[in-house]
Amino acid sequence: MNKEAEKYQKRAPDWKIICLKCGLSEPFGKYGIRKYAASANNCTVGWCSNCKRLRCHKIVKTR
Repeated sequence: MNKEAEKYQKRAPDWKIICLKCGLSEPFGKYGIRKYAASANNCTVGWCSNCKRLRCHKIVKTR
């Protein structure tokens, strides 16, 4: 694992953000910090680097 991926994993362990339109999946730590959460299935609006548009994204815990 490279240093950047390790940094993302520390910021948001086991969390992924998934675009609901194209399905792009990235580590959530790239965009924010999430250590503890009330709900594992939150949605947010943000910029999708694949679609190049504002899209709904689902934030999910992978483990």
